[in-house]
Amino acid sequence: MKAEDWTIDKLFSRLIHNRSEKGRWDKISALWRRPNDEVYSRCVELVHSAKVKERIIGIDVLAQLGGGRRPYGKQTLQLYFKLLEREEDVNAVAAIIHAIGHHNEQGLSLAQIKKLSQYQTHHSSEVRYALAGALSGVDKAPAIDVLVALSRDRSAHVRDWATYYLGQHIETDNEKIREALWQRLNDPDPETRREAICALAQRKGWEA
Repeated sequence: MKAEDWTIDKLFSRLIHNRSEKGRWDKISALWRRPNDEVYSRCVELVHSAKVKERIIGIDVLAQLGGGRRPYGKQTLQLYFKLLEREEDVNAVAAIIHAIGHHNEQGLSLAQIKKLSQYQTHHSSEVRYALAGALSGVDKAPAIDVLVALSRDRSAHVRDWATYYLGQHIETDNEKIREALWQRLNDPDPETRREAICALAQRKGWEA
């Protein structure tokens, strides 16, 4: 029997008690396709658990519950920012910020962007990578400033994705963005260089 045919109880039970990560996302995606009050309530309980594993399960299920419709999107986004205020585990912090990236189409306030910007110098590259995704498509000056900073990150993976989001997911076109993209043309990472080239070509940045 496939995970999509399991009951909600069985899916959550397997996620919580399985020691292996095998099939984890199959179970989570099966729950994503069941956007109802039962699943939402179970997730809210989990994100307040004393166990990191359970908190992350709740965070990950809520991230894309209901697919593109996101019927619980508004309250979920508010919940994520409340969780950030007290979460100390680096993996859970990264999961929350990754999840915010799945809800930022609803629009992030300046206060929320300011809160997220505090993580741009976080010691974990996974958190900084998640931050780039959380600000993808957020066409506001403070968010753009963070993406520009992340495009210079010490991690090639973070620079690559920040450059991609800055070049492909932000409609604003100004000197600051173009300069950030130009700086990546000599990046030691080939993927980052490629993203900068593509972005500048689309913006006709060669004429800058």
